Amino acid sequence: MTPHEDPRLEQYVHRALRELPDRRAPRSLEGRVMAALAARQATPWWRSSFDRWPVAARGAFLLLAGGLVVALMQLGSSAGLSADRVTESPAWLDGLRVVWSSLCSAASTVERNIPRAWWYGAVSAVLVAYVGLFGLGATAYRTFVVKR
Repeated sequence: MTPHEDPRLEQYVHRALRELPDRRAPRSLEGRVMAALAARQATPWWRSSFDRWPVAARGAFLLLAGGLVVALMQLGSSAGLSADRVTESPAWLDGLRVVWSSLCSAASTVERNIPRAWWYGAVSAVLVAYVGLFGLGATAYRTFVVKR
């Protein structure tokens, strides 16, 4: 079916909608809009978005941030941090690696000893539970939320 099958119908609907009277806004709407505009105007510049800050404040912030970056780089180089020291791993991290490799080894041993049919059954059960939960959620939504 084409969208403009009958041009007379479109003209009829257009004419009927134009003949409807304008609806008045609620009386409290004007007051709420004006209060929201006043609150927005009363917001200090430092609490608004960065592009609404005064140009001098934006420039000062960028200079301060750049100076902080340079100071941190200088502090790092004066503290003796080098690429070699950064790539060395701490002792506690080596302990975590040992624990992680042990857990992975145990998991692979368990995985090899469980029959494939059990894995397929577990995956199927999870999928059936997911589909059932999705259906239950959709039914609850249609029952309690959607107004007919």
